[in-house]
Amino acid sequence: MIKTVVRDRREYLAIVEGILNWLPSPVFVHSGGNVVLINDAFGAVFGIEASGHLGGPCRRLLAEIGLASSVADRIVEGGAFSNVECRSAPRGGPAILLVASQNELRSALKEPAAFHLVTMTDITWRRSVEEEGEALRHELREAQKLEAVGKLAGGIAHEINTPSQYIGDNLSFLSEAHQDLVAFSKMCLSAIDGLRDREEFSAVVAAIDRFRETKDIGYLIEEIPPAIAHSREGINQISGIVLAMKEFSHPSAKGKSLVDLNHALENVVTISRNEWKYVCRMETNLDPDLPSILGLPGELNQVFLNLVVNAAHAVGEAGHDTETGRIAVTTLVEHGCAVVRVTDNGTGIPDAIRDKIFTPFFTTKGIGKGTGQGLAITREIVVKRHEGVIGFETTPGQGTTFTVRLPIDGHAGPAGDEKRGGRDEGSGRPGPRVRRSRRG
Repeated sequence: MIKTVVRDRREYLAIVEGILNWLPSPVFVHSGGNVVLINDAFGAVFGIEASGHLGGPCRRLLAEIGLASSVADRIVEGGAFSNVECRSAPRGGPAILLVASQNELRSALKEPAAFHLVTMTDITWRRSVEEEGEALRHELREAQKLEAVGKLAGGIAHEINTPSQYIGDNLSFLSEAHQDLVAFSKMCLSAIDGLRDREEFSAVVAAIDRFRETKDIGYLIEEIPPAIAHSREGINQISGIVLAMKEFSHPSAKGKSLVDLNHALENVVTISRNEWKYVCRMETNLDPDLPSILGLPGELNQVFLNLVVNAAHAVGEAGHDTETGRIAVTTLVEHGCAVVRVTDNGTGIPDAIRDKIFTPFFTTKGIGKGTGQGLAITREIVVKRHEGVIGFETTPGQGTTFTVRLPIDGHAGPAGDEKRGGRDEGSGRPGPRVRRSRRG
C-alpha cells in the first residue's frame, strides 16, 4: 500500500489528476459504466474535447474515438487485459494504431474494487517506421541484386556472343558443304545409271573421281556430324545462360516457397561464369539427395551469387589462373539443415578484418569498386530472413570457406554467425553423401 501525507481528499485528487495529465499517453478511469477521470493527452491524441465526457457513458467515449468494438466491449465489461493491439478511427481524423491495457484499481476499502484504469499507447509512428525500415531494407537488397546483375551483364553478353559466333560459323560451313554434297550426289546418281566399265560412262566416272578428290568428300562426311554436335552444344549453352538469367532475375516472392538449392547454385555458377572462368576452375559437388527447403528463392540466389563472385575476386587477387585457381561449391545435409559451402584458394581474410566483413559498408576494395553491402546483405538474408547461420573458415594466403546452414523447414535452427580464424581439424573436408561432381 502507498503511504501518503496528503491532508484531505481534494488535495489527493489534485495530485492524481496532475499525474494523469503529465502522462503523454491517453488514460482514463471508469466506474459503473461511466467516465470518472480522463487526462489531457486523451483529447490531444484523438482530437476530441475529453472533459466533456466526464461523468458520461464510457461506451459513448469509445464510440467517438472509433475504437475497435471487440476491445471497447472488453473495456466496458471491466475485464483486465494487457497490451492488446487495436485500431481507432476518430471522426474526421486518420486511423490510429494502439496498444491498450485495462487494470482494476484496488483500494483499502472492504468492498470490491469498482474502478478500472485504461491506458492506451499510440504506436502508429513506431509501426510506420518499422514498415518503412523493412521496405528500405528490401529496396536495398533489390538494389544490391540489380547492381550485381549489372556488373555481370557485360560478361553475360560475352558468354552469349561466343557460342553464337561458332554456331554461325558452323552453319555457314554446313551450308557450303551441303551444296557440294548435293552436287556430288547428282553426279553419283548419273554414274549409277550406267556402268563404270562401259566406255560411254568413262568420262562421267572420271569427273566424279576428280570431284571427290577436289572437294575432299570423305572429309566433309567425317566432319559434318561433329559440326552439328558443336552447334547443338552452343545452342544449349545459350539456352542455359538465358534460362539461368531469367530465373535469377525473376522478381522476389513475398512469401516463402520450396527452393531447390542445387538448381539455384547451378544457375548462379552459370551466370557468374565470366567472373571465374579466367582465374580458376569451378567444381560443384552437389548432394543429389538434398531436399528442397522453405525459403525466398530470389534472396537465396543473391546470397549464393555474392559468395561465388567474392570467391572469384579472392582467387584473382591471389594471382591464380585456370590451372592453379579453384572454387568448390558443395551441398549436403547436416544436423537437419541444408548446408552450402563455397571454398576458394584465394587470398584468405586477414586477422584484422575478420570481425568486420559482415559490417554494412565495410569493404577492402578501392573507391568505386565495392559498396560494402554484399556480405552484410548476405548475412541479413541468411540469419534474419531464413533463421539460418553463416560463417567462415580462413587461412591468410591459402583461402576461405564460407558455410551457409539453412533450416530445411524454414523455421528451425539457431541464428547467428560462425567465425574461425583458421582451419580447424576436419574443416574443409567434403560432407557426407556427396555423390555428384562436375567441373567447369
